[in-house]
Amino acid sequence: PLFPHQTSFRSGSAACTALLGVGLVIRSFHIVSRSIREKVLDGQYPQEEFYALAGLMFAGILLIFPGFLTDVIGVLAFFPLVRNSIGKKLVSGMHDRLKEVYEYLKMSI
Repeated sequence: PLFPHQTSFRSGSAACTALLGVGLVIRSFHIVSRSIREKVLDGQYPQEEFYALAGLMFAGILLIFPGFLTDVIGVLAFFPLVRNSIGKKLVSGMHDRLKEVYEYLKMSI
C-alpha cells in the first residue's frame, strides 16, 4: 500500500464511530424508554415512542457497520422526524404485537 497507516486509520475511525453510535443509542434508548413508562402510567398508548425505539435500533445497527453511507444514515436517524419515519416503516405490520407489549407494560408498571 502507498500509505500503510491509512488502513489502521480507517479501522480506528470505524471502531470509534461504532462505539460512539452505541453510546448515543443507549442514551437515547433510556430517554425514550422513560417516555414510554410515563405514557403507560398515564394510560396512553406510546405509539410514537415505539416508532422511536425501532428507529433507534436501526440507527445503532447502521452505526456499527463501517462505511460512510451507513454512518450518515445512522446519524440522520437520530433526528426525531427521520427516526420516527424509519421506525414507523419497520413496525408497520407489528401493531398487534405492540398492543400486547403495551398491555404487558400496563400490568407490570
